[in-house]
Amino acid sequence: MTSFTIEAGLAPPLLISPANAGTIDQMYPALTWGIPIWAPANYNIVLEPAGGGTALVDLWVGAGSACGVSECSWTVNQLLPDGGYQ
Repeated sequence: MTSFTIEAGLAPPLLISPANAGTIDQMYPALTWGIPIWAPANYNIVLEPAGGGTALVDLWVGAGSACGVSECSWTVNQLLPDGGYQ
C-alpha cells in the first residue's frame, strides 16, 4: 500500500532576481530564488509573456544542481526576445 500527504497552501519559492516589475538587459537572464522551508527536490520553471499566453520556458530543474545553502539560481538557456514576462 502506498501512502502520501498533500499539504495545500505551501508558500511558493520567493523570486529574488530579477526584481518584480524590474527591467533587465540580459537576453539569457539568471533567475535567483530563495529555498522555501519545505525544500523541494525539483522546481518547475515557467516563463510566459506578461498577461499570459504560451510559455517560452517550461521545465524542471533539480535542487541538487541549482541550489546552494539558502538560494537557487538558474540561467535561461534560450534567447528571450524583448518584452514582459511572468
